[in-house]
Amino acid sequence: MKKKLVVLGIVGVLLIGLVIVAYTILFPNESLVMEDRDLSHLQTDSSAVDVEGQIQGFNTMFGSYISVPDSSELFFLNGGEKGTSGRFNDFEVSFERDSTSVQPEISVVIQSKSLFTDNDIRDSHLQEAEFFNTSVFPEITFQSTGIQQTDSNYVAIGEMTFLGVKEEISIQFDYRGSATDPNGKQYHVLEGGFTFNPGDYGMDVGMVIADISDVKFYLELIRSE
Repeated sequence: MKKKLVVLGIVGVLLIGLVIVAYTILFPNESLVMEDRDLSHLQTDSSAVDVEGQIQGFNTMFGSYISVPDSSELFFLNGGEKGTSGRFNDFEVSFERDSTSVQPEISVVIQSKSLFTDNDIRDSHLQEAEFFNTSVFPEITFQSTGIQQTDSNYVAIGEMTFLGVKEEISIQFDYRGSATDPNGKQYHVLEGGFTFNPGDYGMDVGMVIADISDVKFYLELIRSE
């Protein structure tokens, strides 16, 4: 009986090993990285502080702004340096602040099916029910409830809704400056990121998905028409 249990245990370990090897072969990680951007052309007066201690550059953003799709990027890395990296190709960030409001509102809508890891088989697999479940939950959203300023950057506090679960998160970001595009329109640049556990939202973490995901973003925000 003991021998049978030992044999079954060995077989089980071998099967798990084969699954891991097969997944590695079928879904190789191409190690996507964020685009390296030259920001030296941006104009910034982030060292200028008004009487209330607010950074002037960020505070000049009054009105409605929207992310520029072709030049903004939303990148993720699951499981550390040797994990799975990718990005979402379809997302929209909206920024709203009127002249009477100190606190801006930031909202984000991500189309889950736009997930891209540079491997079609893996991308399809990640859209299944135990992972992103895109047929039931086609969008990932964030809505800010407040913006705080620290000594070095900003923190957007708000609620992220993912897989139908809503949790409060904090997103650190920097105001990098502004520039003018070829059409003569001014845009503002924000960079930042946050870390979260997909398991907190009900995703099946373990052999395929790690419990640590790092999200980074580069945004060019232009005044919406």
